[in-house]
Amino acid sequence: MNVLFAVRLRYVLADMGYKVSLSQTLWAQYGGMLASDFTPARAGYLVAAALLNPAVPISAGSSAILSIQSIEFFVKAAGAVLGILFFISFFKSLLPLAVLGVAVMVLGAVSIVLL
Repeated sequence: MNVLFAVRLRYVLADMGYKVSLSQTLWAQYGGMLASDFTPARAGYLVAAALLNPAVPISAGSSAILSIQSIEFFVKAAGAVLGILFFISFFKSLLPLAVLGVAVMVLGAVSIVLL
């Protein structure tokens, strides 16, 4: 899983114009994962940007990591919407609560994109 995450990060950085080796992105991925175990709200993932610093500026590394995390958030939100729709099919009385939950997720997604 970490190798795939490193490949994904390397792909995004290459698309931004930074050539980074797979071993360097894997090292940064492992460092970010380790740091995220000790930081609140998994903010340690941004340590990966610092570990890529000699080859990639911290601002570019951070934006690559945050863009990847934003896409993951949208995928998780879509899965949550599908799950809510699944449960609505069984429990019709929960429809107002489900609509509220979807609205909160969409508001959160829009906030992340704007940030």
